[in-house]
Amino acid sequence: IYAVRYTRKIGALESLFRSMMGEEDESKVAVYLPADQPIRLHVILEEGGAESELGGLWITDADIRYNKGGFVLNFDEPLKEPMQAMRVQGKMGGFELGGIGNASPRLLDIDCGMGGGDVDLRGDWKNDCDIRLKVRFGGMGVRVPKNVGVEDAPVGADLLKTPGEVPDAPVLRFQTKAKFGEIETY
Repeated sequence: IYAVRYTRKIGALESLFRSMMGEEDESKVAVYLPADQPIRLHVILEEGGAESELGGLWITDADIRYNKGGFVLNFDEPLKEPMQAMRVQGKMGGFELGGIGNASPRLLDIDCGMGGGDVDLRGDWKNDCDIRLKVRFGGMGVRVPKNVGVEDAPVGADLLKTPGEVPDAPVLRFQTKAKFGEIETY
């Protein structure tokens, strides 16, 4: 287990005033992960953000939680092995997930409130996926690839197909719930 904790030394109000006065606050930390080791990724973001590229790594599971912030997470190339599960849970903020097909999680569970996100499911899917999407007081856009079968996708995708229309392709099965917001596919 390796942990990286990165916190600011000044309060949120002082940080806001400094940024209003033109002071730059460009502090950051770079973390490099080995590609040849299986990794369970657990990320907690509080009042901050992250940009991550995990393509080509060996991520077995990912659990990402954010509060008053957000993140961008991409998989530009397939993982060493398909991921078992990816969970995203957030409050007051937003996120972008890209190339999720290259991670090929068997379970994708996203739950966000007071904000929203963009989810790009394109990539090289290796297996079926159960996708659970839940949003409260916000919105979520989901880009559905054309090279997979789709079941019960949210309203909005004119490209929806039954699994039989894409022979031998992985199937993405959706369960969605939106309260005071919407989930839209394209």
